[in-house]
Amino acid sequence: MPLRTRAAKRSSPLCISLTLVALLAGGTAQAQSSVPPSSYPASAPTAPAKALAEKAQAEPPKAAAKPATKAPSRRDKLLDGLMFGSYGRINLSGDLSQGSRGRSVNIVSRGPRLEEGAYGEINLGYRYRRDEGMSFLFLFTLALLDDVFHYDGEVDSKLAIRNFYLQVDNVLGPYLSLWAGSRMYRGDDIYLLDFWPLDDLNTLGAGASLCLGKTSLDLHGGVTRLDDPYHYQVMEVPTTKLTTREVEVLDRQHVVLSAKLKHEIHDLTSWLSMKLIAYGEAHFLPDGTRRADFDVEGLPADFGWVAGAQVGVWGFGPGNYANLFFRAAGGLGAYDELEVPHGLGPDKKSTDASEVRVGLSAYYGGGMVGALAGGYLRYFRDADGIASDFDDGWEYVMAVRPMLYLTRHFHQLFELSVQGARADGLHPEEQRHLSPHVYKFSLMPALTWDKGPYARPQLRLVYTYSYLDGAARKMFAPQDVRYGKSSHHYLGVQVEWWYNSSYR
Repeated sequence: MPLRTRAAKRSSPLCISLTLVALLAGGTAQAQSSVPPSSYPASAPTAPAKALAEKAQAEPPKAAAKPATKAPSRRDKLLDGLMFGSYGRINLSGDLSQGSRGRSVNIVSRGPRLEEGAYGEINLGYRYRRDEGMSFLFLFTLALLDDVFHYDGEVDSKLAIRNFYLQVDNVLGPYLSLWAGSRMYRGDDIYLLDFWPLDDLNTLGAGASLCLGKTSLDLHGGVTRLDDPYHYQVMEVPTTKLTTREVEVLDRQHVVLSAKLKHEIHDLTSWLSMKLIAYGEAHFLPDGTRRADFDVEGLPADFGWVAGAQVGVWGFGPGNYANLFFRAAGGLGAYDELEVPHGLGPDKKSTDASEVRVGLSAYYGGGMVGALAGGYLRYFRDADGIASDFDDGWEYVMAVRPMLYLTRHFHQLFELSVQGARADGLHPEEQRHLSPHVYKFSLMPALTWDKGPYARPQLRLVYTYSYLDGAARKMFAPQDVRYGKSSHHYLGVQVEWWYNSSYR
């Protein structure tokens, strides 16, 4: 326990309060004594006073002295560069039937986000500034990816470093920025689906951004190398000292290059602004040799590409916007950079793999009402060359979230969504083509920081009813509790927040 002096022990809240009252009273008296004479009741001036007044009128008034500006302290400078942000969501839920937690019943790659599990990020950064304009920003983002200790009792949580990079702004003028490190590198999302349909890279790399007025060009080059025998392999080999040691026998880095050109047209009309984006990626994976016991397997070099575009409009009301996305990919570009390519061709390459996406994200509102919308249509084909493959096919999802802003903080939210799929091949068990569909309706009273679709923090009660048609009930394994059931319920309490974070 820290030591206290006797005076400190004798101090009491009453003594402190009396001291503060005395100080405030003294300050008030001093303020009253400095009130200008014009505020007092007027009286007839004496002759000397009259002469002084006439002299004052004849002389021009003197300019009031400007108060001296206080130089910022070292502490103020330190705090000015400090950056803090956070994103998080967490929920507790039940299925209202078996006493289990609420489960996701999505049958597409990116279904509505309401049934997602816990996830949280903490952003810490610092910006160093120079008087000549150059600044250095360091950003570190730590993420929690799974259940919390108070739920599963596991002390070891799954953590990930999502951002760990340095960015230099105003390089050789206000137009150029450079960065290097590990980061999330992405653009606009479809919030209702927690999905970035055009550009969504996780990369260890470096990049540059050139901004000339309303036109900008972003260039990036980076690598990933998954801890998987397709990319990386370590073996124990004997040494001359009759021991063993580990050596790397396979080390293939997946190289990704990207370019993004954006042009904004402000005030295209009196109520509309627009942005146009062109985007592209190039992928390369070098060859290598994979070993398993006494077998040796050669892995050929592989390539891929991505080409896409985005059109965005805003200005037709406060906070209203719409984005339309298009993306086509081939080879390695048809797979996520954090995914091991599957369904390869006989030559062990992804050359014939392809993917096409069309996405939509929008908000329109005014007064007490508003609505978010989001959805996509996707076709994927792997590289195995099988024309009627169950792994290939179409999928789509569309979600709408109407909102009633009953008060500034209390909102009544609804969500309706439909999702479906159509595989090119036959279902393995049913031996026929299936076209599954899932329909969802959600009711969400919410307490929110303010009006608007993205106002957070938000505390909400969520009830979701999901209906699966006959084909959708077959999309789960027979051992899964969701198999064969047409109706599913989800009841939960959810919290979501973000502060000073652009990644939702």
